[in-house]
Amino acid sequence: PSVSDYFLTGGTGLSVTTFTGASWYVLNTATNALPTDGRWLVAQITTAGPISGTINYQVFPLGVGADQVQVTVGFDGAGSFSQEDSLVLGCTDVGACNFNPDAVEDDGSCEFPPYAYDCGGNCILDEDGDGICDNQDPCVPGQEEQVSHYLLVVEEYNVGPLGTTYRFYVNANNATDKLSAVFGNDQAPLVINTPEGIYNDAFNSSWNASGINPAILPVFPDLAYDSYATIGLEGPAAGVPGAEDPSLVQDATLSPTVSEFFQAGGTNLNVNTLTGASWYVLNTASNALPDEDGRWLIAQITTTGSISGTLNYQVFPFGNGADQVQITRSFGGIDGGGGGDPAPSCGCMDETACNYNPEATNDDGSCVDVEPGSCDCLGNVLDDCGVCGGDGSSCDPCAAASQAEAYPLTVEAAPAAGVDGTVYRFYVNAQDGSDKISAVFGSDAGALRLDTPEGIFNSSFNSSWNASGMNPALFAVVPELVDDSYATIGLDGPAALVEGAVDPSVVQDANLEPTITEYFTTGGTLLEVGTIVGGSWYVLNNATNTLPDEDGRWLVAQVTTTGDISGTLNYQVFPLGVGIDQIQVSIDFDGAGTFGGDPEFACGCTDEEACNFDPEATDDDGSCEFVQEGTCDCDGNVLDALGVCGGDCVSDDNANGVCDDEEIAGCMIDLAC
Repeated sequence: PSVSDYFLTGGTGLSVTTFTGASWYVLNTATNALPTDGRWLVAQITTAGPISGTINYQVFPLGVGADQVQVTVGFDGAGSFSQEDSLVLGCTDVGACNFNPDAVEDDGSCEFPPYAYDCGGNCILDEDGDGICDNQDPCVPGQEEQVSHYLLVVEEYNVGPLGTTYRFYVNANNATDKLSAVFGNDQAPLVINTPEGIYNDAFNSSWNASGINPAILPVFPDLAYDSYATIGLEGPAAGVPGAEDPSLVQDATLSPTVSEFFQAGGTNLNVNTLTGASWYVLNTASNALPDEDGRWLIAQITTTGSISGTLNYQVFPFGNGADQVQITRSFGGIDGGGGGDPAPSCGCMDETACNYNPEATNDDGSCVDVEPGSCDCLGNVLDDCGVCGGDGSSCDPCAAASQAEAYPLTVEAAPAAGVDGTVYRFYVNAQDGSDKISAVFGSDAGALRLDTPEGIFNSSFNSSWNASGMNPALFAVVPELVDDSYATIGLDGPAALVEGAVDPSVVQDANLEPTITEYFTTGGTLLEVGTIVGGSWYVLNNATNTLPDEDGRWLVAQVTTTGDISGTLNYQVFPLGVGIDQIQVSIDFDGAGTFGGDPEFACGCTDEEACNFDPEATDDDGSCEFVQEGTCDCDGNVLDALGVCGGDCVSDDNANGVCDDEEIAGCMIDLAC
């Protein structure tokens, strides 16, 4: 084949041996006639088999054409080859990906895999075992600051009939940082969803910004809104000293490919194959550095509809490629505050662990499980009645009744301030100012139940299941936030606003439907915590919000609903703050009111033969007292001589049933005179 045929049609052999021959060349005035990194790339060939041959090239030493030299070099596979074939140059470092065992002198070409990867691109460092390679894991020491700073910012501009132009920026951490590439593959898909399609201007025939010619913008202003991919450029690289238009590698089987998406008004770009795709610039390009605002533009998309997706990008901190980090960010239109994705939050993401953090976005391997033999995260065990941390009192309804009388539940109702419905606030009443509440809980031994058939209101301005997102500064602007439904221990706002307070934690069975956190964030209709693992929201004993408020009570939940509300709450209290004296109370409620102060059952002695039998009692409390031995009644009396209980007859010698001191002597025969 000809040279062009060989490189266009997948040739098996190229032999340029005729009198005319062939050559590919540039003029001496072209900048790419000069070496890059001390060498010139003259060909790239991909094949499934071996490769060998001979290449001839012409060089102008010091750029002087008259001094030209022509070199002929044979080659066989990879390596460094010279005309004399007397010296094999190459990488001599056995740790490098391109180590050449035949090389006798190192030519500085060694290539090493990026941090945390092998030469095949496979992750070899996953310190916490969470499946996230350490170079991308913000929860690995040394990575959190890097990853959290390279945020994605999406800005929007109304461009009239064309719709909205979205500009995607990555924030730099340092002025010497360099952005290398935006990419996607089967391990980290790049997704851009634009169901209404994107705008592509006819005057830019490229997938990047190289066709955004500033000279024609006054005549064709819509060109400024063209959709394109980029690395730090909003026009041709030719207008920026040292800049390079980004290059593109892509899997031709993608539908659409990256270039097709940005040239043909695509509706969905999904780069998820093994080969994937990437737009990139070399580390030497000036546009690899952030702009004067400390950021890089990586894409511009104009559409008349919605936009969402996921972008992945590679950054070289301080320009050092060996320290590269790869970051994945999701987006949905404008970010609302110019801050891009929130900084990753590290913590335990296992909902069954004692230190589960529902706010965590990255697992840091810190999860703590319930200790063997314990039934909860406080180290408690099951009592004889099957209650976790119980003292056996739950077996005795009358003991539970006395506790319910001591710590009754009050449910207050008020019209919602910013939405339709009623706000119900649940308070547990304390006996003493030093009492402490520990937890609200449910398990198979005693289910916690909140029945709200019309659903509950959850404000989007509080993303937490507790009150930590109830920012008082927003109440005037967003009155509905006041009506948000949440679980709590003594707080109606963030713990940070109360000295010594701690936002409550939650432990819960992940199999609950819904879980506690889901119920309080997604408008649940029924929360039932009744499995063996169950669930609880709690604070530790040293938090100030375990103490009752100035009204002598604790707020444990707020629920806003347009319908009825009923259920059962279980809570644990430490009388006088002493944990070993803990009592657990279970209260049924229906709507507003105070529940537990007047038990639904009466406790007392139910044995009719007992001295203290209570005909009104429905449950025996073990208080029955019986006649003592030697007595004849409950007052301690004994029988007298006549057999009368508590009588005063001392004797009846003739056993005639008349006490001796009352005997009257005389004739007792009726016929006698």
